[in-house]
Amino acid sequence: MLGGRLNHKVVIEQRTETKNTLGEDETTWSTYKWTWAQVSPLSGKEYLANNELQSVVTGRVSMRYLSGVTVDMRINWDNRIFDIISIINTEERNRELILMVEEQS
Repeated sequence: MLGGRLNHKVVIEQRTETKNTLGEDETTWSTYKWTWAQVSPLSGKEYLANNELQSVVTGRVSMRYLSGVTVDMRINWDNRIFDIISIINTEERNRELILMVEEQS
């Protein structure tokens, strides 16, 4: 992986379940790590669901290997949120991760 291609600062966020003052479950997101990455859009589509126009943008986020990243986390990049769909440890060498992501609408 060439470091010059890692030109976007992304934040990997992890979900935290807490109870609010009423005792209800509440989901918050906190920073797990930030790293430099290459963000590449792969496709986009729009469709009609429940009489509302929905859009889905999928992409790939490439970064240096970082242990502990799971599909329960998300990427925050430039105030855009991407759910992690799958994680590829390139050649299982612990040098590079490729995250397949889907942007939240």
